[in-house]
Amino acid sequence: MRRFSPLAVLTILLDILVLLVCLSHLPSVQDRARVPFEIREDQNRIVVSNILDDGAAGGMRIDDEITEWNSQPLTVSEFLEFAADLRPIGSSIAIGFKRDGRASSGIITLVPYYSSIRFPLITAFVGLAFWCIGVFVFASRPHDRVANVLHWSIVLMSATVFLTQGTIDSDSWYSLLRRSLLLAVYPLSAAAFLSFSTLFPRQKLERVRLKGGVIFGSCALVIAMAVSLFWRAASSGQHEDFERFQWSYDILHWFLLIIGIAVVISVLHSYQTASLKEERKKLQWILWGLGAGPTPFLFLIILPNLLFSFDPIPEEYATIFLIVFPFSLAISFLKYRILDIGVLINRSIVYVVLTLFLGVVFFVAVLLGVSAIQGSRISDDYLFIVALSLVVAILLNPLRHRLQRFVDETLFPATANYRKTVNEIATEFHKLLTIDELYKRVISLVMSKIPVATVGVYSYEPEYLQLQQTAGSTLIARFALSREHAKEVSFPVVYATPAAVSFRRPDLDLTKVNVLERLGISVCIPLLNESRDLLGMLVADPRSDTKRFDEGEVDLLILIGHQAEEMLARLRLQERMILEREGKRQAEELNQLKSYFVSSVSHELRTPLTSIRMFADTLKEGRVKKPSQHREYLNIIVGESERLTRLINNILDFSRIERGIKEYRFTDCNILDVVRKSVDAMRYQIEMEGGRLRLKIPKRLPIIHGDSDALQEVIMNLLSNAIKYSTTRKDIELTVTTKTGVITIAVGDKGIGIPQEDIPHIFEQFFRVKDNRSRQVGGAGLGLAVVKHIVEAHGGEISVQSKIGKGTTFRVQLPTRK
Repeated sequence: MRRFSPLAVLTILLDILVLLVCLSHLPSVQDRARVPFEIREDQNRIVVSNILDDGAAGGMRIDDEITEWNSQPLTVSEFLEFAADLRPIGSSIAIGFKRDGRASSGIITLVPYYSSIRFPLITAFVGLAFWCIGVFVFASRPHDRVANVLHWSIVLMSATVFLTQGTIDSDSWYSLLRRSLLLAVYPLSAAAFLSFSTLFPRQKLERVRLKGGVIFGSCALVIAMAVSLFWRAASSGQHEDFERFQWSYDILHWFLLIIGIAVVISVLHSYQTASLKEERKKLQWILWGLGAGPTPFLFLIILPNLLFSFDPIPEEYATIFLIVFPFSLAISFLKYRILDIGVLINRSIVYVVLTLFLGVVFFVAVLLGVSAIQGSRISDDYLFIVALSLVVAILLNPLRHRLQRFVDETLFPATANYRKTVNEIATEFHKLLTIDELYKRVISLVMSKIPVATVGVYSYEPEYLQLQQTAGSTLIARFALSREHAKEVSFPVVYATPAAVSFRRPDLDLTKVNVLERLGISVCIPLLNESRDLLGMLVADPRSDTKRFDEGEVDLLILIGHQAEEMLARLRLQERMILEREGKRQAEELNQLKSYFVSSVSHELRTPLTSIRMFADTLKEGRVKKPSQHREYLNIIVGESERLTRLINNILDFSRIERGIKEYRFTDCNILDVVRKSVDAMRYQIEMEGGRLRLKIPKRLPIIHGDSDALQEVIMNLLSNAIKYSTTRKDIELTVTTKTGVITIAVGDKGIGIPQEDIPHIFEQFFRVKDNRSRQVGGAGLGLAVVKHIVEAHGGEISVQSKIGKGTTFRVQLPTRK
């Protein structure tokens, strides 16, 4: 493991800090504002060329000459963009303009600069690609001076992409600092890469310190001037201060352009004077990256801005071009070991990178093509766009195949160490725990060891083959195969078409061409158990129609297949044992639940029935003489009857829910009436338990669309639970609150509470908290399951907050009628 010096660790931490600052800037890019029109300069006049938003343009029209911004005379067109950056989206601005020679004024509203998050996403993607390459260079050669210079040039270029212009808060030093950093990293990244080009592949200038002093000294002067004038312009917001800043900003851009040209000249000089062919190949990729990446950005964005104050293409398109540069550097590292940096990769990673890169190129080609043909406004004629996209895709497809062949022929020659592969496969397969993992590993091994276009693994089920994993071309998902036909292919041989293999030997069966063609593959290896029963099949196709599997590649397929069938048989046996053990455990648990349910329900039914029978017999025998006592006994009988009814309703509701036949009668109902009826029904039980109920209910509540009886059942169940689980302090609070579109019913107690680990399970059927205090309370474990079903059937949500020894609060949120 490589050890880093304290300075190297500090550098990596600084890289991470740069990345965090850059990421924090992205929201301000999305929040950037702009004027609701486009402008052009016409004979020193600032003229409206296009209206972007009629509603926000304040009555302005095309060809109006803009003369003032918030009562400030306007002479520099760039001031509109800068001043808009200082204001949030939706700000109102007083604009003075001339129409047909007559002065007029209006109020415009600033609109979003970017209509979607597309540009911030592109910025993040490109910037992160640069940052990763830069950190990789430093981590690979932390003590190499040339690698350090390259590292900082790439990281600074990453910051340049990330810190693209966004909204500016003139009252926030951090916001001003981020824009100042953009002004600094722009020229610094170019200066650092110029310094790298004079050191790689060999040093060009003798006086290195003098050279660095000239490059970075002049860079520091330009940055200091631009940053100081920016702070002054941003703080004052005055047009005069902005004119000075714009002057320094143009100087910065000219400096950047000069440095960029110097970089290209320096790399070209290195290429022309390189004596070794290997050095030229390294420089070829750097030149290609510069030509397709930063150079278009300089000449399509910066130079037109300096000369004509406009962008020929949108900035987001030019930003995508920059991704070519880190891609070219990556190719140099992989193939030509720039700075002696070697990279250990596999073929799958390269395919993914190439696919992503071609995807970006495809995306840019479509957007640029549509914009070039139809102008800046894309038409709704989707058929045209689809047709163009298909044409581009067809043109790129041969390039994708060429790149794939290039990777295979140069980076991954088909020479495998057979014995090493045997040990690797055996070790990896024995670490697998599931059949799915085995299928995935088989596919990845074949793809990494053998040049295949398609590979798949089928499992054999009675009467058919089922595709489990595949890579490459599409395979048939399910293939009929009778038991008789399965026995015909249950032999330890390789089935192949004659065109797929370049050799012949006894264990190669070329007679099943029809079956292989029906499957859509050319090579098949049966996976058998010890009894030669078919477990599945490993199938594959060579890389192209002209490519054939050689004997060594087929031997590797056989090896992977044999190892896979051994593991498949073991894992299937292991799964059967686990399933049998789990089935036995579930049966025992079900029996325990049945016994518990019967005993719990019996106890719950017996308690109210005993009370009803006792007080009814007392009344029947005429032993009660006082009218007040007579009414008390009748109230007890009614209360216990209602309690019994609730228990039976819970059981019946749960049964209906389980069978999927539970129905609700939805009508417009007043939740206030529902709460009052629920409280009246529970009043007897609360009084019998010595509890105290506090109500916090508004006098007026909105109407909801629901089943009032079911909602009463929800509240009564929650109140019943609150009483049961309040063992000493039986203080219960029922609160109803309302917000826009939602009514919240909360039932809280000061009871024993629920352990945090049990809260996710309390709405499951028959679930009971496993502690002594909860067991003493009793219950069938159905109430909360019924409550949750009712609430969700009404489009609501139920949540719970609880703390051991402090109490529990259930909250039911129900939508009001729209």
